[in-house]
Amino acid sequence: MLSTALSVLLYGATVWTDSARIPCQRAEIEKVQERATPVYHTASTDALCVLTRTPLLELITGERQLVFKAKKKLRAEREILRVKQEASLLRK
Repeated sequence: MLSTALSVLLYGATVWTDSARIPCQRAEIEKVQERATPVYHTASTDALCVLTRTPLLELITGERQLVFKAKKKLRAEREILRVKQEASLLRK
């Protein structure tokens, strides 16, 4: 159940990661994470992550956002390189 909840939570994480730093938004995300493991409903979120051996959502989403931005930058650089190569071919 936890892996399903994480998958749902992390869907689109690259978009909402920045807003998750707002305390009220973070609290909502933590509630969902806590509901995914009802056995530990009285434990803190940090303790819950230790008990379930899952990293904090903040770490996972931050990592996904970094990877997304790096891929986006690489795609843009490849596109610039492709355009430059086409331009040089047209000049010949």
